[in-house]
Amino acid sequence: KIYVQQVLTALSKENRMLARHVLDRDGCIYIAGNPNMARAVKEGIIEVLVEDLDGDVVRAQKVLKKLQKDGRFSIEAWS
Repeated sequence: KIYVQQVLTALSKENRMLARHVLDRDGCIYIAGNPNMARAVKEGIIEVLVEDLDGDVVRAQKVLKKLQKDGRFSIEAWS
């Protein structure tokens, strides 16, 4: 099986696609699915942002919180 979060982190190592989308182009991220998948994908997104933000985990988490506050990051999870 290949999981969404695995694809996310693999792509980030090859290029900055997700980071560019969110940080440079005012992009949005919406996650829908079961809670475990949503949590894993969110962690993958933070991992990608940390890599692009020089290893700053706190800054990556703040970026994601700001995106959420601005309506540009949302999780809809159900079991």
